Amino acid sequence: KLPMPEMGSLQQLLEMVSNATQMTRDRIMDGIMAEGFLPKLFEIYRTCEDLEMESSLHVLFRLFKGLIMLNEPSLIELCLSDEHVFDTMGILEHDPDYPNHKLQHREYLRSPKLFKQAVPIRDAATLAKIHLNFRLTYLKDVVMARYIDDMSFGTIRELISLNNAEIVNHVHDNTKLL
Repeated sequence: KLPMPEMGSLQQLLEMVSNATQMTRDRIMDGIMAEGFLPKLFEIYRTCEDLEMESSLHVLFRLFKGLIMLNEPSLIELCLSDEHVFDTMGILEHDPDYPNHKLQHREYLRSPKLFKQAVPIRDAATLAKIHLNFRLTYLKDVVMARYIDDMSFGTIRELISLNNAEIVNHVHDNTKLL
């Protein structure tokens, strides 16, 4: 069973996620998707960042890299949701391979110049899919580019394709946009 996130259990969580097999993956995913698990991890992250606990931030980076590599679409979407994207990206700014580099994923994603609409999309669900696709692409091509394997690449690409289909269907069905 996956222990609830605590400062003292981060290394154990990392080992469990890193050593996940097909047999243990479902149990790990059940624990991660349980109510309160991700918010608790994000709370730990914010504490570590406030206290500049670099070694713990590096463990969190490795843990989230491992979570993404589990290739669970619902988890990836949850991590990149409006509610969690900035905590997720904040964690992924603490790459232990670049300890002297200040990565700025959150700052980049907050840039108001980033999102331009050629036609106004008023449907909130469609707009959310567009934003999610941008975040997925950014995750795949920038944040995880050095680490992503073929399975993870395919999972993220599939999510983008499914979202694109929904976006195109919305535009096609909305005669005001055409």
